[in-house]
Amino acid sequence: MTEFLIKDSEIAQSLNISRQKLLNIRRKLNLVPQTDYIKLSASEACFYTTNGIQKLYNALQASPPYRPKARLLKALVHNRKQQALHALIRQTVLENSQIVKINNINFLPEDKVATILKIRLRTLNKTFEAVQKTPSPLTHETEFRRIEEVTYYSFSGIGKLSEYLAENHNNSTTRTWCKNVTIHTKSVEKDTASSQNQRINQAKNRAKARDNNTCQITQEKQTIDSPIPLAVHHLYDQTHYPHLADSLDNLLTIKESIHKEFHQYQGGTSKPCTIEDFARFIQLAYPEYPDALNTLHRFRKRLCTPQPLTLAQLQGAKT
Repeated sequence: MTEFLIKDSEIAQSLNISRQKLLNIRRKLNLVPQTDYIKLSASEACFYTTNGIQKLYNALQASPPYRPKARLLKALVHNRKQQALHALIRQTVLENSQIVKINNINFLPEDKVATILKIRLRTLNKTFEAVQKTPSPLTHETEFRRIEEVTYYSFSGIGKLSEYLAENHNNSTTRTWCKNVTIHTKSVEKDTASSQNQRINQAKNRAKARDNNTCQITQEKQTIDSPIPLAVHHLYDQTHYPHLADSLDNLLTIKESIHKEFHQYQGGTSKPCTIEDFARFIQLAYPEYPDALNTLHRFRKRLCTPQPLTLAQLQGAKT
């Protein structure tokens, strides 16, 4: 059952009675504090719990003169239930939206998807198999992909799974839940991606300011007279270390040309990279700048050399 609270003032207004009248009813019913209602400070104002509201409804319904009031309360409760359900779904999606970005597409690991849909992982796997037999199956690499024996689903893929469950699951509560999941996953994806990108961009700007707009390898400074292109490099890459994506200690200002050379040396921007990889590259390609190795050593100590996360572990990373 979806839990919610309703202020006494809302109930009184809905029933077209005074708060004092509602207070008298509450006292007559001997409602229990903290179980049936929660008082606000020292005043008589309170929130009614779902338990207290049910008792109030039963009392109104049992008295013929008050049955019209019971219907009014029922309408208020129905609306609040819908609002509470949507709030709960949104919170569940937010708590489990630990995003892994692959080829610019946001994916969630299967265990988080199962939690969002309120089903077992086994049921999720069966649902996936069933959807794949429909005219609109999930598309490989854009809506699902297997990495290290873990299935990841994009928000679009989650939408197809939730729509199927909303139509076919044998539990009405699950059907109702999944019917509303798609609305919130789309919204959360948009908000999360925007928020994440904003945090990373802000961190990059702070890194440039900290580094005085100076390449930390060559010590060349970007000025009006010398507008050398600069880049902010993730010492531990964003894909495999998303929890460090907006960490200032994981960002280093370097010349754009060095940034491009390093990632080409690594085999492309999609390849994993660490501060050790970058230090090795500087040692080999730019030995004329030994102080740069000192800088990288300091950053390594600050970051405590985190262990690389496998993609199967990324569900524990912060976004």
